Amino acid sequence: MLVIILDIEGMPAPLDYLVEIKNLDDATRRRVLWDNARELSRPAAP
Repeated sequence: MLVIILDIEGMPAPLDYLVEIKNLDDATRRRVLWDNARELSRPAAP
């Protein structure tokens, strides 16, 4: 599983992460911006 975490909250200007991901392909960008958040937001398995 590929997990890329951007510490957006710790950035002085949160939209600065856009510079970091502009050269990524669409699938990787989706993973970074959507899929990681979805995975991290799920309740832990019992």
